Amino acid sequence: MVTVAHGPGSSPSGTLESSASAILDLHRVQELNLEEKQWQLDQELRGYMNREETLKTAADRQAEDQVLRKLVDVINQRDALIRLQEDRRLSELALGTGAQG
Repeated sequence: MVTVAHGPGSSPSGTLESSASAILDLHRVQELNLEEKQWQLDQELRGYMNREETLKTAADRQAEDQVLRKLVDVINQRDALIRLQEDRRLSELALGTGAQG
């Protein structure tokens, strides 16, 4: 049999709450990183798109395509993270454990 000892003033629910808070913090950091990456890629893509088409080299077109693919990937990652957060929020509401604020 395994027993779990908790320090003074701590409880299993307190541990769960701090774990949930840490996960939310991690998601927020991830979201901010993806937002920054999206902004950078958007700026880079705009630079390529603003060039006169007749002046673009094959390498320019290939680089533009690669930046566009990276941008779509970042947008899809952000979308997945937002869906995960929304699913979690809806689950908490259904369980009645949503954060009070």
